[in-house]
Amino acid sequence: MIEQFTALLSALRHSSPIIFLGLAIFSGTILFGADSFVHTVGLGDFKKSNVSYLGGIFIGSISILLAQFLFQLYKLAGKIVVRLNKRRSERNKLIMLTTELSKLTPDEKSYLVPYILNQDTSVNFLAEDGIKGSLENKRILQQASEIGRMLSGFAYILQPWAREHLEANPHLLDGASNAFENRFPSIY
Repeated sequence: MIEQFTALLSALRHSSPIIFLGLAIFSGTILFGADSFVHTVGLGDFKKSNVSYLGGIFIGSISILLAQFLFQLYKLAGKIVVRLNKRRSERNKLIMLTTELSKLTPDEKSYLVPYILNQDTSVNFLAEDGIKGSLENKRILQQASEIGRMLSGFAYILQPWAREHLEANPHLLDGASNAFENRFPSIY
């Protein structure tokens, strides 16, 4: 008996909601339709002899449809909540990162000047450069390529959010030292 009930539940779980909608419409039409209509289609005697079965089919179908609808609604709400949380988290992260741009040291500011004032896409830095490392740890710079040169270093790009914020707020680079110019005198 338990195996049969489990098989029935499994079959119901894999059934399409369209089947239950059809059963609900069929049984509901016979149960709640005008008697003249039910007799016209030849189901008057069927209704009288099977009203309890039709009622069970109707209630069961409506219940299963409602349960499937609520489950799908629950899944959709879960996806919306995850998306909203992700968006809120990204916004908070961006606020934290842009706040870091207002706390830069003069040497760090000087390393960002070529990206903003000269509109350079990438700038080379040596692997052991501490100022570059600080900007990389703050997630302001990112290494563009794993391939570099021993004397001229590796290419680094400015993160898109940092470029956008610095271009909108160039005053954040005020007070930059000449550390970048002193480090690479051949560039300037």
